[in-house]
Amino acid sequence: MILIIILLMLLLFAVEYLSKGSIWWFTEIIFFRHKPQSLALTFDDGPDPKFTPQILQVLKEHKIQATFFVCGKESAQQPELIKQILAEGHEIGNHGWHHLNMVFKSPAKIRSEIAKTDQLLKELGVEEPIHFRPPFTRMFLITPMIAAQMQKKIFLWNIASKDYKAKSVSQIVQNVRQGSAKGGIIVMHDGRADRQKSVDALKIIIPELLKRNFRFQTCSQYLKPGRLSSSKST
Repeated sequence: MILIIILLMLLLFAVEYLSKGSIWWFTEIIFFRHKPQSLALTFDDGPDPKFTPQILQVLKEHKIQATFFVCGKESAQQPELIKQILAEGHEIGNHGWHHLNMVFKSPAKIRSEIAKTDQLLKELGVEEPIHFRPPFTRMFLITPMIAAQMQKKIFLWNIASKDYKAKSVSQIVQNVRQGSAKGGIIVMHDGRADRQKSVDALKIIIPELLKRNFRFQTCSQYLKPGRLSSSKST
């Protein structure tokens, strides 16, 4: 009986995922929306004093808005970068304070990781809603429950650049190129490691996707129905 219940739950999740691009597990866990030609470009693990400014410059050159899922510890060390991200029209999300795998953490620890980061971001000028993305995308029951209690949506993705393990710029470009045919949420990284390949790949990815008539949005914009344009090819 338990096995049947689990299989039914998985089937319901699959149907929900295919029809909506998200699943409901205490809160909404978003992978994508059915919005052709729309992309939400996201960056994890920053801000980083070397790579985040380079990424911001690329975004600025192409008039692109993106979403940065930042770590609290790094944000506390680079508050001016948080303010710059905001000033340039980008969205900021919560990626936990210490970038921890939350699967085996206590409810109190998970809540602390999210709440402490929220508090700092609000002090730096970030306004609600502050969406959440769990580090490593690892979570089980407790993290979605706590996110729901904190009235947060969880943003994952459906277009993985795999820049954290790519051996070349071209490999990152190809990963995004293959995954972006129908639009969706792109994940890249701007901190906690050498991200120069990510920066260099971005300089190729954005012009190519703009030429293919894609439009970039922040995560909050991406949730809205319709094809809200936040960027134009120059």
